[in-house]
Amino acid sequence: MMIPQFKNVGPLPVLTPFSIESIGSILDATGFDLSIAASATWGTANMVLYVPFNITTPDTVKKMFVMNGTTPSGVTHVGIYTEDFTRMVMASATQAGGTAIQTFDIADTFLGVGTYYMALASTSSTFPVFRVSFSHPAIRIAGIYQQLTAVPLPAIGTPAIMAQGFVPVFGLVFGDTI
Repeated sequence: MMIPQFKNVGPLPVLTPFSIESIGSILDATGFDLSIAASATWGTANMVLYVPFNITTPDTVKKMFVMNGTTPSGVTHVGIYTEDFTRMVMASATQAGGTAIQTFDIADTFLGVGTYYMALASTSSTFPVFRVSFSHPAIRIAGIYQQLTAVPLPAIGTPAIMAQGFVPVFGLVFGDTI
């Protein structure tokens, strides 16, 4: 899986799928528009999405977050995986706060230079999350994968070709606050 490599972009405050360190530049090249993000349901209970990202300057992730949609439902799971889909860290919590950012305290996790995956899952098919619907093949080209029946997040991920048509708003926090 190839995503663009960037050199010495420096410490990051936040990293999302829409960041250039992730798949943002690929999506941008296809006319992807983050401003149309809206609350919609997850669609498949116990499904995890794996979104690739690159770290060019070693740093420590302290939190993760998701932009909840309206009417919270289910338990949300977040995590970080290595390039070979070995879980490094995870956290979960009952979804709280409609149309709000929900943060997850994770064990401080050092990321060296390399490629990783941020993971998001829910126990509920009606889990509302802000996302951008997108049916363009760029989602698959960008290297987003899914895994069904993967809650809680597995120690070793078994990714499959992405069949969903959306990219959720979630990510990593390198500081103490988002």
